[in-house]
Amino acid sequence: MNQYPAFKYFILFVVFFFIISYLNLQKEIILYLIFGALILLAIVWKMKNFLSLYLILIFLASLVVYLNISSDKIVYPTKVIPYHDAVFTGKILNFNLLANNSLKITAIGDLDSKILKKMKNIKVLINLNKLENLRFKIRDGIKFYSKLKISTPKPKLISSDFNEIQYFQTNNFVFYGVANTDEFAFIDNAEPFQQLLSGTKKGIKIKICEIFGNRNFGVINALFLGDKSFIEKEVKLDFSKTGTAHLLALSGLHVGIISGIIYLLLGFVYNRWLKFLLFSIIISSFIIITGFQISAIRAGLMAISVIFGLCLERRIHPLSSLSFSSLLMVLFDNSLLYSAAFQMSVSSVLGIILFQDIIYKKLSSTCHFKNIIVDAFFISISVTLSASIIVSPIVAYYFDIFSIISPISNLIEIPLISLSLIGIVITLTFAYIYLPFAMLTAITTNQLIDLTMYINSLFADVNMAYISGSNTFFISLIISIIILLLIFAENYKHLLFRCMVITLSLFLLNKFVDTETGPKKIVIPAQNYVLMIDDTTKKDANKIYIFDRKPGIRPYLDKFLKYVIDNYKNPYIYYCGNFGLEMKDKLQSLGKPYKSKLVSPAMSDSISKYMGFKDNFFQIIDYNYENN
Repeated sequence: MNQYPAFKYFILFVVFFFIISYLNLQKEIILYLIFGALILLAIVWKMKNFLSLYLILIFLASLVVYLNISSDKIVYPTKVIPYHDAVFTGKILNFNLLANNSLKITAIGDLDSKILKKMKNIKVLINLNKLENLRFKIRDGIKFYSKLKISTPKPKLISSDFNEIQYFQTNNFVFYGVANTDEFAFIDNAEPFQQLLSGTKKGIKIKICEIFGNRNFGVINALFLGDKSFIEKEVKLDFSKTGTAHLLALSGLHVGIISGIIYLLLGFVYNRWLKFLLFSIIISSFIIITGFQISAIRAGLMAISVIFGLCLERRIHPLSSLSFSSLLMVLFDNSLLYSAAFQMSVSSVLGIILFQDIIYKKLSSTCHFKNIIVDAFFISISVTLSASIIVSPIVAYYFDIFSIISPISNLIEIPLISLSLIGIVITLTFAYIYLPFAMLTAITTNQLIDLTMYINSLFADVNMAYISGSNTFFISLIISIIILLLIFAENYKHLLFRCMVITLSLFLLNKFVDTETGPKKIVIPAQNYVLMIDDTTKKDANKIYIFDRKPGIRPYLDKFLKYVIDNYKNPYIYYCGNFGLEMKDKLQSLGKPYKSKLVSPAMSDSISKYMGFKDNFFQIIDYNYENN
């Protein structure tokens, strides 16, 4: 541990931070602790006790970071909050064109509304509709004024639902807003530096389109610039199923490859410090142009620290490089500790550093026939497994998916994507030097990407290629623990014994532990109605209750009603209002069998009491509602 001081300090910082977070200390107590730590710091400085000095400094840093995060921490309401009017003034950070001809805009600025106090410097997610009426061109960095209908994020209520609260927390959004273009006004252009960045990125996108064509534009744009907005939803889902979604992002792997290419291209520079300076400028410029992707920043910092070590003629261990980069990023932006992208980026590299060599040696010991191909196979498998040990439970926690086929798909697709990325870099470089050669490499690169997409689609269609659902995190955690137990077995007898114990434990767990989860009655409070699914009956004879909050509301089929239509056969619908009528009409148009009964408001109250609910259905506004 003394060989990796940066790792030691980073682990201590994380441990201190999460202990303080778990204790949930009040702001006043934190301030007292900071004051006490400063006094102790002065004392140990006088005593020249450097070990205690480092510990107090790390503890002090964790206190300051926690205080900063807790003061900015957003607590989202657990109740249905109707849309209300607000005014937002700010600037656009980035935007994406959606399939329904609307824009999804990430913006930062000041928000004001009648029912809330004025909030400054907050991030909001805006859906801009009616683009045909837009009077100016949307660009990154422009300042604007807009009237919004704002709401707060909602938790995951059904299995197919998207957890908005988790997404908002990960990206530090405060509100979701809806705006029309006739209420969206231009204030000022972006700052010159932002205009330069936007222009550079736009120029690269145009060049990608000119050289590679439209066929793989979305994938190439994602690989090189980190912009996944042009990739089809079905393609993203297939890569998630196969555990290769990281290949469609500007991941650390891609930045590592690009860093290697840059370093090779700088081979003509013999002065080490000049080479370090040029390398740092180029890789930093690339990270800035691609929008400060978290994994790219982490990989870039690691690459710069490694080159810095070469200048000093010292070998910097990857563990120290990773720890230094991570600590630097967290101190610069404290909220990264709660960022899923940061956690996955750091944990995947940490898994490779800690376990890759051990897994590789275990695999190599099983095969006496060795050559370059076998060795490359074992290296690829060991890298994939070691990364997945730590990162898979994190992915399962955030996205409710665990890929079983991931080791095989990564084994084949990582080399193909790596070659594709090298092809993209070479093509774009020669596009400005010698166009005929660039067109030739573009054809090869497109073929590599086509092959990758085809192979990935085959893996995604394999039965049991992935696991999804509410128990996914628990399952992935068990699998990671099992892999660790197996790779640390000292000999074949030890390995066989552990396999037997693991098999017996899983059998007993499945036999005696009640794994059935979820409420028997699913209550879904929507904006204009309340839906209750009675899961105490069989799925082919479920009772569905739909009660409007107010009479005369114009109905529509939202995701919750569509979920019922798609997943429940022969439903018996009890309804009070127009939303129940809308569902009946839809079931009838689809030719699906159902039964229904119109319920009066007085009768709905009686049914609510009979079902054991303390409130009438249409009065329920709490997402975590529990009946008596």
